[in-house]
Amino acid sequence: MSSYIQHVRHEKGDRAHVVIASGGNAAIAAACAARGVGLKCSTFMPVSTPDTVVAYVKRQGADVYLEGSEYFYALQLAERFLKDDPEG
Repeated sequence: MSSYIQHVRHEKGDRAHVVIASGGNAAIAAACAARGVGLKCSTFMPVSTPDTVVAYVKRQGADVYLEGSEYFYALQLAERFLKDDPEG
């Protein structure tokens, strides 16, 4: 995840926006990596994601959106979000 996010920053610059749908673990990785290179990060997870994961992702500075009972619904919301975000 870290290598990919570093690549995104190199390709898109410091205005790139990391957007990820996740069950939790990938959101943690993306939030930490984005913070490390100074990029904005938005994570989309199911409402069943443990509170500890949500809190940790928020502490890394990422925006957290909780949607639906399963990953599929979080992914759909992330895809809609990306349509309106030219930096995503």
